[in-house]
Amino acid sequence: MAKSTGLKAIAYELGVSVNTVSRALRDCKDISEHTKDLIRQKAYELGYVQSTVANFLKKDEIKCIAIIINNLDNMYFSIGSNILSHKIREKGLEVDIIVTLKKSVDEDVVKQCISQRADGIISLVPFNKKALDIAKLNALPVSVMGIDCDDPYCDVIDNDYGNGVAFACNYLINYHKFSKLVFVDHPDAFNTNDKYNLFVNTIAKISTKAKVVRISPSDLKNVVLDLFNKGFFGFFCYNDEIAYSCLDELNKLFPNFRKNYPRFHIVGVDALSTMAQGLIDISSVDLNLEMQCDRAIEYTLQRLEGVKRERVKEIVPVKFHQRTLF
Repeated sequence: MAKSTGLKAIAYELGVSVNTVSRALRDCKDISEHTKDLIRQKAYELGYVQSTVANFLKKDEIKCIAIIINNLDNMYFSIGSNILSHKIREKGLEVDIIVTLKKSVDEDVVKQCISQRADGIISLVPFNKKALDIAKLNALPVSVMGIDCDDPYCDVIDNDYGNGVAFACNYLINYHKFSKLVFVDHPDAFNTNDKYNLFVNTIAKISTKAKVVRISPSDLKNVVLDLFNKGFFGFFCYNDEIAYSCLDELNKLFPNFRKNYPRFHIVGVDALSTMAQGLIDISSVDLNLEMQCDRAIEYTLQRLEGVKRERVKEIVPVKFHQRTLF
């Protein structure tokens, strides 16, 4: 595609005025969303790239990668962004960490990346379509980590979560001999239902006699004694942070908790204790965050260097971390 495509060519193709095209690409409120979508798509098809002062000033400068997260308190995001930042700087590039309070990356977040003169984006947060459209128009490579994306513009580095759940289920059922299990969800996570269903289906393949109860962390103090009395001692949590919150609550409820309930065992996801000091070592699905970061940087750099290839969708293998100490 020719990079010299201008507003007139887009306007001609769609039968609208140049002013309408210009205002749509600048996301002006007087242009309907339908018209904006048509113009953005046509601009992308014709190879139009917005010419901005920022793009001009960045010529011949050090490239910058924006890392997008949406929760500073989330340890997985914190560790992931730290690993990415360190590895990106090792390659002589600059880093910007963009924090959004929304559950997905929207147009405003991408515009912030552009205003901060980012050359590429690595996100731990899912993108909405309009945000990706703006990234396309500005020739910003996008890679997402640990989440899926169907858009052909976006490179995906995901993990083999299904295999990780299988590791955890086999560990709880075949190693610890549990037949009654508890799934502790994350009430605010967009994919908590999917992960619960995967857990239940995986359990059913291993044991037709196993029972599963689903609870939220806020329910724990009200139901845990009843669960223990009924023999539910194997807990699988949405992630390690949920697991640690459960352990904190149990230690408050029951002095000498581990001594009184030696059958209890908890499994998380993320293996945070292997990446951060000071955390209790718990059994956990290791999503291979280090490899995910390496791949995301590799594919982003390929796009920045103009390597011609199909979009990448890679599934990174996972491991199971068994605790050594409690």
